[in-house]
Amino acid sequence: MERNVNLRIQQPTMLGVNPTPREKLLYISRQLGLDLSKMQGTSFNLFDTVLIQNSSSSRQKMSFFTNTTNKSRNFTNFQNGTLQAGEAMIIEEISFVVLQLSSSNLSSDATNVVRVWNFSTAQYAGFLTNGSALSASMMNLSIANSVVIKNYNIIETNPMYNNRTTGINSVGVYNGNGVSIGESVIGNCVIKTESSPVLPMNQKLEVELEIPPVSVTSGNAAIMCVIGRFGCIFKARTTL
Repeated sequence: MERNVNLRIQQPTMLGVNPTPREKLLYISRQLGLDLSKMQGTSFNLFDTVLIQNSSSSRQKMSFFTNTTNKSRNFTNFQNGTLQAGEAMIIEEISFVVLQLSSSNLSSDATNVVRVWNFSTAQYAGFLTNGSALSASMMNLSIANSVVIKNYNIIETNPMYNNRTTGINSVGVYNGNGVSIGESVIGNCVIKTESSPVLPMNQKLEVELEIPPVSVTSGNAAIMCVIGRFGCIFKARTTL
């Protein structure tokens, strides 16, 4: 659902102590020589999916949002590789989930997502070995080939270690046959970026995830990265 926020206000010349997402987006756009003040404020996210290697005894590096052209919209909504005219996003949140897939073909719409696991419950995903290690992965985020988040330990994807999580509950985890296989926690599995980077139009984006040794013991497995969520989209002032 879109936020009913119109960005048609005078762009600020400086930022206060706690700028709103709108103020920051307009300020950054001004520094870049862009005029986004007439665009429509909105909520949206970007996601991309990368396969986990079938077996590995060493760390793996996975690059998101870089090779998306031929992927199905089941697995990415970033086929163009950049935001288009009038679009920009403040990356306020980053999350990762593990997918069990019916096929390793990310280009096919027929490839199904069999099951979704967050990183805090990945230890119970029977198709992975050492799935619990995913919570200790490391992330880099680059915009326009410049690193803006470097070597960030993503332990916050586990709500037990997320200081923004409230009301954590212990929940049962079950396999595909409804058999209890353990307990985990439920809560906020999203990484909040304190100094939220801005992705402007026509600039490349890359999220690099470096995961500890994790093996796929059966079937096909992948990780989906999702970023968002405040930004703007093109709004025409005249009838096209």
